[in-house]
Amino acid sequence: MKPASWACCAISVALLLSACGVRVPAPAETTRGEYAIQWFGMDPWPPSPAVVPDDLAWRAVELPYIGERDRGGFGLAGKRASARVWLRVVDVPGTDPPGPRALAYSVYLPTGSAAVLYVDGQRLVATDPTLSNAWQRPVMFQLPYGSDGGHTQHTLVLSFDCSVGLLGCGVPALRVGPLAPVTDYFEWQNFLRIDAPRVGSGAILIVGVFALLFWIRRRHEVEYALFFIASLLWMLRTLHYHLSRYPEPQEWFWWVTVNSLAWLAVTIYMFAFRLHGERQPRIERALIAGAAFATLSGIPFLNYDSWIGQQIQYGVQTLLSVVVTILLSVAAWRRRTREHIAMAVALWVNLCLGVHDWMLENWTIGMQGIFLLPYAAVPLFAAFIYAMARRYRSAISDAEVLNASLEQRLAERQRELDASYAQLRRVEVESARHQERQRLMRDMHDGLGSSLMSSLALAERGEADHEFVLRTLREAVDELKLTIDSLEPIDSDLATLLAALRYRIGPRLKNAGLTVDWDMPDLPKLEWLDAAAALQILRIVQESITNVVKHARASRLQVAAAAVGSEVRVTIADDGVGYDAEALALTPTGRGLRNLRHRATQLGADIEMKSGSTGTVVSLHLPFERRRTPR
Repeated sequence: MKPASWACCAISVALLLSACGVRVPAPAETTRGEYAIQWFGMDPWPPSPAVVPDDLAWRAVELPYIGERDRGGFGLAGKRASARVWLRVVDVPGTDPPGPRALAYSVYLPTGSAAVLYVDGQRLVATDPTLSNAWQRPVMFQLPYGSDGGHTQHTLVLSFDCSVGLLGCGVPALRVGPLAPVTDYFEWQNFLRIDAPRVGSGAILIVGVFALLFWIRRRHEVEYALFFIASLLWMLRTLHYHLSRYPEPQEWFWWVTVNSLAWLAVTIYMFAFRLHGERQPRIERALIAGAAFATLSGIPFLNYDSWIGQQIQYGVQTLLSVVVTILLSVAAWRRRTREHIAMAVALWVNLCLGVHDWMLENWTIGMQGIFLLPYAAVPLFAAFIYAMARRYRSAISDAEVLNASLEQRLAERQRELDASYAQLRRVEVESARHQERQRLMRDMHDGLGSSLMSSLALAERGEADHEFVLRTLREAVDELKLTIDSLEPIDSDLATLLAALRYRIGPRLKNAGLTVDWDMPDLPKLEWLDAAAALQILRIVQESITNVVKHARASRLQVAAAAVGSEVRVTIADDGVGYDAEALALTPTGRGLRNLRHRATQLGADIEMKSGSTGTVVSLHLPFERRRTPR
């Protein structure tokens, strides 16, 4: 058995032993007294007199005394007869006169239903007659102080109003002793009889509310709703412990509290079987029908005697409880699950405690013991909670196993995905290398190769002079340098790319007699600036500078770049003679300007050329986000 099971059993045994009154020493009982009874027939009880009547017929009895068990001819039309019983105890120790060492005595009663205390024939104190649950509340009366310097002996008389039915009227045994031990015993008995059932049923209802909130979010798990219903039914069954004055009419109040026990038995059966996904529809319908019969048979206006109606209800409830207990015991024997075994044991404990309380209520085993059925909630709902805890723990274990399996599968998939990504990266690298090779081959074939082949053909035919060959070779070398510069890692930095170009063509510009002004502040990175785009930018800038060297007859050249809005603007400006851009574009010699626009289009950029008598300005607009254009 698990530690939780041992803990539940230990708590249950401790509470049951406490209910038997073994924790606090009790003052000695008064076992002998004198008994008398006054009959009032069907009339209501008259007010209690101020003094003990002289015409009472006293007789010696052993306490507690059950009293008459017949109706004495007063139960006309099946109604209960009214009576007042009297109990007299003589030679009771009195209290000392007030003083620093005064010894006070008090009287303890296990029940205080309409009780009045007379001391030496005079009425002293009475219980509150409006209390509805006084039949189960203990009572303590303090005796008056003595009037002389020594101990006094008193004659105590107690009166109780009762309805003479099948049980008759009886009187309990008294406990008379010093104030301190009697007070301790009274407080302990009040806790066991009233406070403990209140606390227990309230705590169980709180747990039931938590189960209800859980069920609201998980409607398919009906067990949590059944747990809440069971806790609510138990609260109704113990409602008379919570209320000092029952709502009117009290017959309907008792009808609700008594019948809740039958429906609790049905709920327990449904909970126990549905806990493992099982259902017995025929048995469930039979149990519901039995509970409905018990409920309807106890409707107040259908019964000629409420006590008899309650006994019928108790009989049907006992039958239902026995049937449910046997069914769950058989299920526990067959399945051997801990939940079913715990539930079956709890039901057998409940059944035994219910029989005890029924015998106590009918004075078969006495009339002043403690009702133990409220403590039956401890093993019963402990079994409920144990079953739900095991179910929850099983769900957690299943979730942990599932999570471990998912983590393992996820790790395997991650390894497979990593391998796929590595393979994909290798493929991408090979593809990039292949594409770069193809680009270089195409550029060298279309640019450098085409220029060299044309010059070679002219030289073979003798049509190329020395100056033409030198110019062609220089252009080929410049093209090769541009291609090499475009392959340098620049990390998308345009300023670095233009600085490399300045380093390449700086000596040439100096030899041409140009004063060069480079204005290159920090520029934002262009994420799309790869090798192919870098080569196009270098060609545009170099060709613009070459046009200045060849045709502008300028003395000053300015190359600048700046971030303007959502683009980087590269400007090449000179102070040369200028040209007519529109007229030049229509002549064969204007092919260079068309090449500039074509290269800008391939970049997804814009180029703007302005020329006049004061010089020429070429502006290349490179956007931060590159516009895709067809090759």
